[in-house]
Amino acid sequence: MKALHFLALMLLIAFANSPGLAEDLGGRRVIWDTDKLSEEEFPGNPFNMLVFMYTTQPIMDHLGEYHDHGHIIQLIQDGGNRIQDPPNSDGSPGGDDSLALGNFNSIIMRGLAYPFPLDGKSGQFYSTKYFIPILRDEVYYLRIWEGNDVATAPYYQNSLEYINPTTGDKGGGMVSISPRTIQGPQELDWLFGKSIPRPEKK
Repeated sequence: MKALHFLALMLLIAFANSPGLAEDLGGRRVIWDTDKLSEEEFPGNPFNMLVFMYTTQPIMDHLGEYHDHGHIIQLIQDGGNRIQDPPNSDGSPGGDDSLALGNFNSIIMRGLAYPFPLDGKSGQFYSTKYFIPILRDEVYYLRIWEGNDVATAPYYQNSLEYINPTTGDKGGGMVSISPRTIQGPQELDWLFGKSIPRPEKK
């Protein structure tokens, strides 16, 4: 995974001057993993935590094909009940869940090859920079949408489990990111469950 580390850092540099794609979803700001944030917007790394997120096993859509590049992945923070609540009809996290608080909470699927075109499909992704949480000891999961707009994408999938490449440990659909127990960068290799139709508007 050292090669992926290096690639992630190079991509971070490459996107340092990319335009922001900020928007609001469900009352919380959407921050892409390619956004450049100022010190005022994101005050450094309060817990010395670095979390690199990726998938090595391709994610399949509702047709059994690889997800297209350009599909959206949300990093979601559990509200405390350890349940992956269904999304709201606008694509925002539902129940007591919310978009993560950190230096990003949304990822655009691009595949593992570099340079990565937005056309094509591979069903694989990685975060272009490390996730830095603002709140300590929170629990997270990922949700991928079958489209480039969470408000209209017809299907979604939640993370099924992650694999820690260092220890080989597998977790459930969620992972607790804690500076109390993890030292140094953390890598999370995610798997996903089956596609589910988006909730209908009430």
